[in-house]
Amino acid sequence: MMKSGSEDKAGRVLALYSKLRNGEVIYKDEESRFYDVTERTIQRDMEDIQNFLHNMEKTGAEVQQKIIYDRKSGGYILERRLKNRIESEQKIKANVRVRAVVDIVQIID
Repeated sequence: MMKSGSEDKAGRVLALYSKLRNGEVIYKDEESRFYDVTERTIQRDMEDIQNFLHNMEKTGAEVQQKIIYDRKSGGYILERRLKNRIESEQKIKANVRVRAVVDIVQIID
């Protein structure tokens, strides 16, 4: 039995996401040859995964995940960060800025 285009896409996207979660690098040219699709199709699949990850973040997921292009490897990887760590880093940066302003004001006075 032949799969429909949407079943092919679903399987391909899930396989790509699994590879990313396993720490593998996604190369558009390799994946397009493997799945017999264009590189642009793989790019759209990556965008679909990124949209899914963004929606998961909106629902309160503790881990922020983002697909990034890694220039060193020449492919796409999954970057993961704990949400609390991100919020802590933002607070630290804000405190540093406030502290710098306070120091400047003290110098002026």
